[in-house]
Amino acid sequence: MLIKMFVWFDGGKSRLFFQIIRQYFSVIFALFKGVANGVDQRD
Repeated sequence: MLIKMFVWFDGGKSRLFFQIIRQYFSVIFALFKGVANGVDQRD
């Protein structure tokens, strides 16, 4: 639903915005993975 809204917007501006969103999520995901790995190694 949210992605469809992004696609609905026209021009390179939306593409740039989507790129920023994707980068943000990848950073968050990497952070969570690092925390999970740290917890696993501590146990």
